[in-house]
Amino acid sequence: MEDDLNILPIKAPLIEKKIDHHPNFFDINGGSCVLDIASPRQGKTTRICNYFQNPNFLAGKLDAIYIYSSTITNGDATARFLLDQYGETIYSEYSDKHLQTIIDYQDQIPKQQRPNIAIVFDDFIAFPNIKKNSLMFKIASSYRHHNIKLLYYSTQLYKAVPNIVRQSINYAIISQNANNREVEKMAEEMGARYGDQNKFKALLKEATSKPYAFLYLDLYGKPAKAYQNFTNLIYEAPETLANVPVNTDFDGFDPDEEDERYGGTSE
Repeated sequence: MEDDLNILPIKAPLIEKKIDHHPNFFDINGGSCVLDIASPRQGKTTRICNYFQNPNFLAGKLDAIYIYSSTITNGDATARFLLDQYGETIYSEYSDKHLQTIIDYQDQIPKQQRPNIAIVFDDFIAFPNIKKNSLMFKIASSYRHHNIKLLYYSTQLYKAVPNIVRQSINYAIISQNANNREVEKMAEEMGARYGDQNKFKALLKEATSKPYAFLYLDLYGKPAKAYQNFTNLIYEAPETLANVPVNTDFDGFDPDEEDERYGGTSE
């Protein structure tokens, strides 16, 4: 047939639309995993509200936001605006089965058409019967495949964070922490990116010297950076530390202090 030898144009690749962001803030275009370590009344809920309601952060830039929080519906006045806007996708209970429905929904849509979504696990140790092999944690190794642009974990205890999550985080937010063992463990794992453990602890002390202030770490920026809040750069790693990995040998569940809350099932 004559038409068989016609030269057909090559279809141009679909160029993914970039999500604008402040240069200091999470770059979620390729997907980012964030860990927020904060004691009660350290401003965590205010931060989450800002992410999704302040246009200088991510307001209006994502197609869907899913928040699992056992406490956000408990009359917290700070969270009322989140509840007003995203109440249908804020869940006070967690199960692996429920999270799987979100993943399945994403996966049934052609890859280039999948919605840009965020999933937040707020104070995840407060959920009963969470195990360290829960899908909540396992998704940290594959979230980008499902077009989850932001995977956000918040907790009061760094030692409660499983290894699979700590290996995946791009950014960390650390509020003032009076627990020396927690600080030592964070310094042991993340300190090498910032010179050494003592330098890390000094940065944490400097960044949290004011009420509600926090240390914000861009762990894998080139170079790695540390900020007081999102605005004040207080450390930029030298090129010699560019390829130093975060040490995550610790499995996230200290056998001397393992919480009984992790003994059940998350089905």
